[in-house]
Amino acid sequence: MLKKFEHSAVILNLFPYNTGHLLIVSRSHTPSLEDLNPNERSEIMEVINLCVKILKAELAPDSFNIGINIGRGSLPEHLHVHILPRWKEDTNFLVVLDNTKPLYVDFHSLCDRLKKHFDAEENLFSEKNSDPLETVTLK
Repeated sequence: MLKKFEHSAVILNLFPYNTGHLLIVSRSHTPSLEDLNPNERSEIMEVINLCVKILKAELAPDSFNIGINIGRGSLPEHLHVHILPRWKEDTNFLVVLDNTKPLYVDFHSLCDRLKKHFDAEENLFSEKNSDPLETVTLK
């Protein structure tokens, strides 16, 4: 686990589609967005933004694919978000001909490198007031 927040957590995917493939999981174990309260949804969006910022700093991808899995999938009835860094050259003949994807970074060293960025963001969220429908904001 790279970072645990109040309503979500970030992990490095054990079966990545690309180097730096992150997952954000809801800690409330709900299957869909509508089951989350506004603060939970807001936090997930801010964590997505943080993940993109960290991956840009550490891996310098050209772009990202971000997708939300809702309902039953690889994690039963558990909402989660995929953040996939992309590079212009990330599709090559191995992917096309042999359905094989080379990854050029050691999983454990990448995990350590990303964790340092997440640890530096200790006070990511702050509440402006005590309104239960208030959304969290990035400091």
